[in-house]
Amino acid sequence: MRRSGILGAAMTLFLLTASPVRGQTLYSIEDIGVLPGGTFSQANGLNSAGQVVGASSSATGIHAFQYGGSGLVDLGVVPGGASSIAYAINDKGQVVGQSGTAAAPRAFLYQGGVMSSLGALPGGTVSLASDVNNAAQVVGYSNTGTTASHAFVYRDGLMTDLVGPPDSTSSQANAINDHGQIVGTYTSANTYGSFLYSAGVFQLLPQLPNGATVTAVDINNTGRITGTFGTSASYHAFSFSDGVFADLGAFPEALFSVGRAINDAGAVVGEAALRTGGFRAALFANDGPIDLNTLVLNGSDWSLDSATGINPSGQIVGYGTYRGAQHAFLLTPIPEPGTYALMVAGLLSLGLRMRRQRFRCSSGTSKGTHMRRLLVMLCLLVGSVVSAQAQVSISIGINIPSYPTLVAVPGYPVYYAPQANANYFFYDGMYWVYQDDNWYASSWYNGPWYLVGAEEVPLYVLRVPVRYYRRPPVYFRGWRPDAPPHWGEHWGNDWDRRHRGWDQWDHRAAPRPAPLPLYQRQYSGNRYPHPEQQPVLQSRNYGYQPHEPVVQQHYQARPAPGAPPAAPAPPRGGQQPREGAQHPPTDWPPAAHPPAAPPHQVGQPERPPREQAAKQQPPHGEGKGQGKSEEKGAGRGEEKGHGEK
Repeated sequence: MRRSGILGAAMTLFLLTASPVRGQTLYSIEDIGVLPGGTFSQANGLNSAGQVVGASSSATGIHAFQYGGSGLVDLGVVPGGASSIAYAINDKGQVVGQSGTAAAPRAFLYQGGVMSSLGALPGGTVSLASDVNNAAQVVGYSNTGTTASHAFVYRDGLMTDLVGPPDSTSSQANAINDHGQIVGTYTSANTYGSFLYSAGVFQLLPQLPNGATVTAVDINNTGRITGTFGTSASYHAFSFSDGVFADLGAFPEALFSVGRAINDAGAVVGEAALRTGGFRAALFANDGPIDLNTLVLNGSDWSLDSATGINPSGQIVGYGTYRGAQHAFLLTPIPEPGTYALMVAGLLSLGLRMRRQRFRCSSGTSKGTHMRRLLVMLCLLVGSVVSAQAQVSISIGINIPSYPTLVAVPGYPVYYAPQANANYFFYDGMYWVYQDDNWYASSWYNGPWYLVGAEEVPLYVLRVPVRYYRRPPVYFRGWRPDAPPHWGEHWGNDWDRRHRGWDQWDHRAAPRPAPLPLYQRQYSGNRYPHPEQQPVLQSRNYGYQPHEPVVQQHYQARPAPGAPPAAPAPPRGGQQPREGAQHPPTDWPPAAHPPAAPPHQVGQPERPPREQAAKQQPPHGEGKGQGKSEEKGAGRGEEKGHGEK
């Protein structure tokens, strides 16, 4: 074969394999990173210029950020505030979100380098701003001093109570377009639904048959609306315009989908729940639903979990797992002709260089060897592109099909699951699992699970003796069963130095075990709520608030896609305030725009399903008479937590 023939064949092979979906736009990915001292971040929105906002952990707590030409900028907190989260940014660079203390978080507007509280509606103490348009109109919700929260619109220093559709008992504004059209959700005595507010008039989105509910979370400048509809057993992203309701479906590997944002071209982004467990960021466009992981050319270190925003240029933001940690990302479309031109140019350049050298060989090297090297280089280049499309979602690999039996670890404020085939614990209102050398946490017994860094695992969890690990790793062998694992040895001297004395503590000073969320027993199998529903169910049925700062941080930072709330919930994935409470549950995970939720029957909150485990006997010496069962003792009572009245 002639040299030109070999080169031409290689180029053809490359071009045929470079794009996983013929004609589909490909993307480059940008890691937005974390604020100084932080370990995780989440992007919630972006504007036409590609400026991104969201939230990141930092050395001083969860802070709102802006990302753009100046890199990652900490927006700080309102005066006297402890944390903040940004949900949206307009083309003027004005940012909105929520900031304050756990007792009184307030909507904020950030402009000119200053974050200002927008206050609350009369009688209210809690508010949240979910979106801002290019006319500087801000929308969100606020409590009102009663059991209800109301949607509001804010402009020029005035917060106006929209109240909600007629006969509604609460409402929440989730998004606003440049024409002042607002979408949101409402509840009434017997109904949960969504509305469009335009020119001073509420229009209700259609009620669907078979108990399906609709949660509208975003609206573009043509008036097209997106969100999520369905029941706890089945839910999909949708688009709605001119009275026509379209089910956007899910890609073949997924069971369910969630819509989070829509641009003026009608492209919707969100995520899909995989049949095998876990989530994938999804794009719903003319070609139907597609896994965004398959469209990223340089994403071999990423698993994209959720897409939360898309701008007119098609840039997409969201969050995913990057080298073991949750990071915010920015996807930028790569024009196909330009991409291919660069590929071809590179290959031609390589071929011409080889030709100029006329395959001159150093001593002992043949022309055939040079040709083989060329082909190997081409194959590696092809492989790198193809492998970038083969992203695999991270799953922790356990399945808890029904609420587990939880037994108190004697002398510790921690429960363990003796019958679970997993290192499974419950502490301070959350479930904790140690799997494959990583810690994961969730507020529901079967996930979704979120990766927790070594610095963020509560010490009381780390102090649990080795014997309570139902699937101890190999390196636990030889360690005393009545003592905690050697975390300092496992995680290194730096961790050990920062936590000196972590395994020495006064048992008498330990807090009482948190009450178990036994209400979750009724949700198993097909009734297990997708993450979009979980926060609302939690807020209705479990009044406990974490006492340990590191656990409070997890509550504040866990992302949860949107879902149909029965009462206002923070933008796209945050938890909503309990009715009558003076502050929302601390679990307000970052997410762009308000929740996209499903069924009203089972309750409503934030995200789709995940994983589940088997049976195993309790460790020797435990079981009868040792450790209090979940029905008795310190864990009793799911309605009230420590210090609650």
